[in-house]
Amino acid sequence: MRARPPEWAVRWVVEAVAADGEVSDIAAMPGGSTAAMHRITINRPNGTTRTVVLRRYVLAHIVDESPDVVTHEAHALELLAPLAVPTPELLAHDPTGEHADAPALVMSFLEGRPAWETLGDRQLQAMAEALVELHAVPRTACDGMRSCRPYDQVAYEPPRWTSTPALWERAFEIFQGPIPADDLVVVHRDFHPGNLLWRRGRLTGVVDWQAVCVGPASIDVGHCRLNMSYYDAGQADRLRAAWERASGRIYDPWADVMSIIGVLDSIRTQRSASAAVLELERSLGRAVAALGG
Repeated sequence: MRARPPEWAVRWVVEAVAADGEVSDIAAMPGGSTAAMHRITINRPNGTTRTVVLRRYVLAHIVDESPDVVTHEAHALELLAPLAVPTPELLAHDPTGEHADAPALVMSFLEGRPAWETLGDRQLQAMAEALVELHAVPRTACDGMRSCRPYDQVAYEPPRWTSTPALWERAFEIFQGPIPADDLVVVHRDFHPGNLLWRRGRLTGVVDWQAVCVGPASIDVGHCRLNMSYYDAGQADRLRAAWERASGRIYDPWADVMSIIGVLDSIRTQRSASAAVLELERSLGRAVAALGG
């Protein structure tokens, strides 16, 4: 994942950006659990430089599960290009790996870094507004796009540490039931602080668009709430409130069930529950109760 890309892959990147350019730097980027990410800086003949990102799907199981992953992500980036939401510009893509030794995309580099614990009300508002704009993409532009699906788990068993197994059993029924068919929009599906870039308190990028699909608007908020709940449940609730104000929508607690059960495999075998995991259980209880559970 962090190994330097092959020279022919680098040359393909250069040709896509500046045919006569020269590479001055290549660096593996932090993060990236599904693809190898490298920042490449190119000196152009006119004396300027351009920094781009090479994203290569080098893990065989990712490509086996989704052979069209690059085509899908490229389509998403082109669809989102007109929006004010800061997203990478698609510069080139190689769906089969003919040029890059693996299915790959070349994108513009966005300045900024992820922030987790330091998100304030202004940042939460910016996140909510970004989701509102994304969810306003016309459905007519999304014909043929994938539909939202649950993250299947190896086993649907209540965690060994829980004192309320019936709650989890009911949540499993909701998780495995039909996905709500109303309020369907284009969703990021992996919207969380690790995929958001900030600079001086300003949102400078929303990245990692491989999972984009059509689904209920609340699922993006729910997935982000899940990630926030591990360290600040209050922040997760403030995000929901900010999104409801900005969008005029009512958050569907189904999204909390979908998101929490979607990480069941990582928490059900723990011998004891951390404070963060117990908070997830409390959130699950509130969601199931709101859904008539």
